[in-house]
Amino acid sequence: MLSGPSGSGKSSFAWDTLYAEARRRYAETMTGRARGLLDLRLRPKVESVTGLPPTLGVGQRLEGAIGGAQRVGELTDLRELLIVRLCHDGTQRCPTCGDVVRAWRSDELVAALLGLPEGATVSILAPLLVGVKGGHKALLDGLLAEGYARARIDGVVERLDELGPLDARLPHTIELVIDRVRIAPDRRSGCTRPPGRRGGLAAGGSSPSPRPGRRSTPSRRGVGAAG
Repeated sequence: MLSGPSGSGKSSFAWDTLYAEARRRYAETMTGRARGLLDLRLRPKVESVTGLPPTLGVGQRLEGAIGGAQRVGELTDLRELLIVRLCHDGTQRCPTCGDVVRAWRSDELVAALLGLPEGATVSILAPLLVGVKGGHKALLDGLLAEGYARARIDGVVERLDELGPLDARLPHTIELVIDRVRIAPDRRSGCTRPPGRRGGLAAGGSSPSPRPGRRSTPSRRGVGAAG
């Protein structure tokens, strides 16, 4: 904290000496391209400054606006580093329910399924498209020709032989229903058997979704979903 009477040089010392020196030192760690875009002042007239950490200066007035193409993260080359750091240390959560998004092991999926009330029906889904625009007629016709009967399209399970054309102007999410299992103590083998060729339709595996009620979509892929 700097204190003193008005006109004693507090602002000049804070901005023109401490902040300018910290900014100059920080700029030395950037690439030449980034330094060329910054308005770097001359080295402050000071013999030495020790113990000076990186600083953030917030003034009472704006001396110029930074356009959208010159965001701080891009100018300082910190954007990519922050993305890597957040992906490594952050926790992905479902925006709807707040549950942690993670990959499930096969034994965890089986335990979760067998923990459902007896008689509950679980649909085994293979995600094919997520938020892709188009009518996807060739894909749907191909699935029907291969003998598949149902798909969950935009959250609604539809029979492929009764499905009308999709609006090609809108994005659609298509998940193939590859199996439906009724939960019972003696059906553990049905929950643990591998999905085989059908499970390979989706990049990464299949996702069991209990119904009805609260929808949950655990997945064997790196990114699951719940909500």
